[in-house]
Amino acid sequence: ALVSGDFLNDHETAIKHYQQYLYLNPWAEDVALIKEKILHSDLILKSAVNSVLECGKDKKSPCH
Repeated sequence: ALVSGDFLNDHETAIKHYQQYLYLNPWAEDVALIKEKILHSDLILKSAVNSVLECGKDKKSPCH
């Protein structure tokens, strides 16, 4: 999850992995940190603006 979110900017995958971690380890010592990471990735996804000007710059913004 950390690599996906912080280094690859794949926040959808990061959220899935963080959620799976919490599901498998609900009493982990770092639960607060993991929830913060989920919130951070979620905010990044929700703040993304799809723009024609950004078309084709990366694999996630293809031209339509």
